[in-house]
Amino acid sequence: RDLAPLGYQVTIFDADDKAGGMIRSQIPRFRLPEEVIDEETGYILRLGVDFRGGVRIESMQQLLAENWDAVFVGSGAPRGRDLSI
Repeated sequence: RDLAPLGYQVTIFDADDKAGGMIRSQIPRFRLPEEVIDEETGYILRLGVDFRGGVRIESMQQLLAENWDAVFVGSGAPRGRDLSI
């Protein structure tokens, strides 16, 4: 939501088939209905963000070898942790 409006090409890889990450998988539906998540993620995807669902990153070395300009790892952890990469 920050980079795409500035003209950057953004690609999101997610092990889940649908966009939303932790908010989709961890917040109960009675607190945050799926329709709201779909609407919010839709705003981001309509900015031109390339979402690749159902893709699990098994190797950071392989990902980095693909020559991305930058990589952000959002692990979905509730607290920060050192990934030792």
